[in-house]
Amino acid sequence: MMTPEQRKWTIIGLAGAILLIVLLLLWWLLGRQDAEPEPEVDPAAVPSQELRDTTQDTPAVVPVTPGEAGAQTVSRNFAERYGTYSTDVAFTNISEVRELTTPEFYASLQSQVYELPDGADYQGRTTRAISTQLVSGTEASGSMQYRVTVQHEATTSDRSASQVSYQTALVNTELRGSAWLVSGFTWE
Repeated sequence: MMTPEQRKWTIIGLAGAILLIVLLLLWWLLGRQDAEPEPEVDPAAVPSQELRDTTQDTPAVVPVTPGEAGAQTVSRNFAERYGTYSTDVAFTNISEVRELTTPEFYASLQSQVYELPDGADYQGRTTRAISTQLVSGTEASGSMQYRVTVQHEATTSDRSASQVSYQTALVNTELRGSAWLVSGFTWE
């Protein structure tokens, strides 16, 4: 049996514990509102063999800072984006590389765009850069050429099977302002 004095202190202790829990919960909830939201994950940045992006929205590409790594990154990104295409969204690969190219080279890429005939069989290709090797040029010269080796995964007609192949490309980059841009590209 509890004495009235013990009961009083038990009730005060329980009320204090409940009040403390409520205050901590409020502090935690209010603190979460001020926290910055977690960044969204861009599905296009996550490589996947099963995910095929068929949207026509082109993501914004942030110019790469100067330096050999910047020119190399632009070369790899260009080879992957330019080499990836689908007849479902024809020539989206051209618009996706706009921010990576010089205006002159982009104009020459746009000249390759044509209207696909109705009823054309499906063709799609996903390209991934495997290696990048500096062929010529330096950061100081403002011009570099890279050999990029890529893997193509091509799918046709029924989309049930894909075929893997490998290819290399020569990518010319030049420094424009503070960004490295692609000024030429040739499949070997």
